[in-house]
Amino acid sequence: SSEVTHETVTAGVAHPAPHQWLVGPKAMSSETASLLAGANGDNTSMQMQVLAGAPDFGRFSDQGRHIVALSGSEGETAKEQALASLQPSTLVQVMESPTHAKYMFTVLVEVCRENSANYNKFTSALSSVPMVEKMLNTLRSSGTDSYSADKIGYFLTALMAHEPDYFGDASGGEDLAGEYETRMSRVIDTTRVVMSSTASQLGKLEALSNLLKVSGFRKAVMSVQLATVTLTSVTSKSSASLYRAAFCYWLLSSTPSILGRGEEVAERLKDFLAESRSEKVVRVCLLALKNYLMDKSMCGFIVEAGTLPVVQQLEYEKWRDSDLYSEIKDVGAMIASEQSTHSNYDRYVRELESGYLKPGYVHSERFWLDNVKKFETNDFAAIKKLVHYVTASTDPTTLCLAIRDLGEFARLHPFGKMAISKTNAKSSVMNHMNDANREVAREALLCVQKMMLNQASLTQMDK
Repeated sequence: SSEVTHETVTAGVAHPAPHQWLVGPKAMSSETASLLAGANGDNTSMQMQVLAGAPDFGRFSDQGRHIVALSGSEGETAKEQALASLQPSTLVQVMESPTHAKYMFTVLVEVCRENSANYNKFTSALSSVPMVEKMLNTLRSSGTDSYSADKIGYFLTALMAHEPDYFGDASGGEDLAGEYETRMSRVIDTTRVVMSSTASQLGKLEALSNLLKVSGFRKAVMSVQLATVTLTSVTSKSSASLYRAAFCYWLLSSTPSILGRGEEVAERLKDFLAESRSEKVVRVCLLALKNYLMDKSMCGFIVEAGTLPVVQQLEYEKWRDSDLYSEIKDVGAMIASEQSTHSNYDRYVRELESGYLKPGYVHSERFWLDNVKKFETNDFAAIKKLVHYVTASTDPTTLCLAIRDLGEFARLHPFGKMAISKTNAKSSVMNHMNDANREVAREALLCVQKMMLNQASLTQMDK
């Protein structure tokens, strides 16, 4: 993709800060281009329909013919000549007609994706032609259809990534206290308009990733609440949407503090890896995890999200690119190394104090085998807290985990059953054996069995 190569190698804005590269700059530039290849959206059918039904551009005279020629229907030579002859001011005129604008932005986006240098045709006229204002007004209109909003949003944000200094302080510097929002107002306002437009989720993610390619824009863009909501609420099974979201996380991975939400980021990347078998999605998620694992504040979140078994499972999938297996093993090894540091009793206690329990390594058999004796601390305070959850919690996940953990303590601690007998744990758990939630009832039954049977009986039962 010439667009990606130009942005990555020449402009230097399509990736995290250079010191965050995990491989050499040349290798990463090639890898970045590979990651982006083919991630141009998921509206091919609609695009073909638009291109097949070109409206009559006669009222725009020669300029109208140039727009039609940009589709390539008249050959590549005519296409190049049309681009050379097209006047940027034509964009403003054509946008007066929604039907013509839909066709125009469809061909413009494709022409510029083929070669990002084609954006120069339009960035050179930013100061003299009010095309940005016209695009923003079109995006503000609730009457703009989703497809058109996708294309306009993409074209506008790609222009911004191609000519960042026109729209804000591309250095991202904050030396001038109190003036940051003023210097970045165009970026903030454009982000807000695009994210609140009628564009589809994929369209918004594509626009967001364009903006995040400029390192100096990232803080301003993510200061817009709608941008954060768009990114963190991705639930689509579409590879295109998952890829774009994962790519945004990767672009933000050099400076995790910009987005924050470390726990949520770790959960989303784990979910993407669990749900998708698209190689480009898996690859960019692994690259994002590598970068996030360089930040100590993120390591615990990645471990606690239960990312390791999800990554390890990827080794057993069939991938066309053999290099992907090495990436999977590398990331798995990095997470495993952090797991011994972050998955400890202190983290378990902090989770207990949070008021809710969530699935993760600290509720696994491995954790209990390594840490069960530590639950003697402060006269079995953590066990008493678990009993309280079983008695008072109404959250099904917390109930399941608290009941399961009590069972593991009873099974693995030498005096676990004796310690539990001094609390009302058994009766509290038994109250849930007929719980309306089947999973809670199942955990309660298993827990009572562990409390009542000795180790030999449990071993026989497992057989």
